[in-house]
Amino acid sequence: MPFALHKDDRSVGNVETGVDFNKLRPFEVLNISNQSSQECLECPIASGCGWCVGNNYNKNEYNSIFVREMAICKMHKARARANDYYWARMRNKKGVVRHVPNLDRKRFLYIMMSDNAVDYCSKIERKRYDNILRLDDFKQGLHFARENFYTPVIVYDDKELDVNFEKVLEEYEVIRIKPFSLAKQEKNNNCIVVVDGEEIPENFDKYFSQILLHIQKKDIDDLSNICAKLFPCSKKVNIIIDDWDDMKSSDFNHYERALGQVADAIFEYAIKGKIVQVNILTDMMITKDKMNCGAGDSSLLLAPNAELYPCSSFYFSGQYQSLGNIESHVNLKQSKYKMCNSPVCNRCDINSCHRCVYNNLEKTRELKIPSEEQCELRGIEKKIAIKLQKRLIELNVKTPFGRNILQEHDYPEVLELIVNEKFAGYR
Repeated sequence: MPFALHKDDRSVGNVETGVDFNKLRPFEVLNISNQSSQECLECPIASGCGWCVGNNYNKNEYNSIFVREMAICKMHKARARANDYYWARMRNKKGVVRHVPNLDRKRFLYIMMSDNAVDYCSKIERKRYDNILRLDDFKQGLHFARENFYTPVIVYDDKELDVNFEKVLEEYEVIRIKPFSLAKQEKNNNCIVVVDGEEIPENFDKYFSQILLHIQKKDIDDLSNICAKLFPCSKKVNIIIDDWDDMKSSDFNHYERALGQVADAIFEYAIKGKIVQVNILTDMMITKDKMNCGAGDSSLLLAPNAELYPCSSFYFSGQYQSLGNIESHVNLKQSKYKMCNSPVCNRCDINSCHRCVYNNLEKTRELKIPSEEQCELRGIEKKIAIKLQKRLIELNVKTPFGRNILQEHDYPEVLELIVNEKFAGYR
C-alpha cells in the first residue's frame, strides 16, 4: 500500500524477489465483515460508502488492515440524505423515478394520521380514541425518517390529507396505505389498499400495487374465493388473519386446506403466464434473507400522540410505554427486537416469517420467543409453499419463485429440536 501517507508501506514483495506470500496472507482473508464495526455492517446506506483499505490502515492506531475508519460517515450520510431529497422532488414534480429507490433499505417509519387510521397489521382492541397527528409532528416525523434513513409510510384514516400535509410530502418519497373507501377514488392507484374480507365490493375493478386483506378465522374456508376476487386487482395480496392467536387444532386443519386452494389459484395464473403473489406463500420463495415485519428493529410507528412505538399493537393496547418521541434522543435498543437474536428463530429455516413481537410478549412474556401458534402457522405455510414451488419450477424453470429453494425439515417444530439437543446427553 504505497499510498499510506503516515506509516510504513505494506509491501508484499518486489520485482527482484517476487511476492512474499506470507505478507499477502492478511489481504487474502480481508473482507467487509472482518474489518468493519457492527455499526458499519448494519448501516442502511453501507452499499454506497466510499471507504478505503489504505486509509483504514493509515489512520488506525493498531497498524492493522482489520480496522475500519469512520471519518467519512457524516459526509456519506449527508450525501445520501441530499440524494433522497433530490429524487423525491424529481418524482413528485417531474414523475421521474430513480432505479434504486430508498425502499431497498427495508426500513420503514409508519406515520399514523389519527386513532381512526386503517389497520396495517393484525387488529387488536383499541384503547386509544381521540388523538390526531398535528402538522408540526408530521413534519418532525418526516425529518426523523430522513435523518435515520427510514421510508415514510403514511397510514390514512377515512380522510385525504390536508393540503398543508401534502405540500410537506413534496420533499419525500413515501408509501401510502389507505382504506378502500379512499383508494377507489385514486387516479394513479399507487397506494396500498386495505380490504376487509367480509366487505369486498362486487365492483372491485381498480388495480393497486398491493392489497392488505384482513380476514377472521371463520372466513378461512372462503379464503381462495376471496383471493380469486383480488388477484385481478393487484400483483400481491398480503393476508392478515386478525384472530389467528385464538386458532385451535381444527382451525389449523381448515387453514392448511384453504392455503392449498390458494396455491392452486396461484398455479392456475402461472399456467396463463401471469404472476400473482401471496405474502404467506410466495415471499419465502423469493428471498433468502431472514426477515419478519421488523417491528422495533427495521420499522417503527409514529403514533398520533407524537410518540414512537415498535408497532400499532404496542400503541393501541395502551399498556406499553413508548420508545420515546421524535424530539428526544430515542434509545431504540433495537437488538432485542431482531429476529436473528431469537434462540428459536435463529435455528428455524423459515426465512420470511410473519413473527409478531407483540404477540411474543403477550403470550410468552419475551420479545424473542414466538408462541406455539405462530410456529404452527408458519409451518403450515411452508409446507404448502414447498409443494407450490415444485409445481411452479416444473412449469417454468426460470420462475421468480425459484430464487430460494425451500427444503423440508425432519422435525415438527424448532423448539422440539432444541429441547431434544439440550437433553440428548441425559437420554
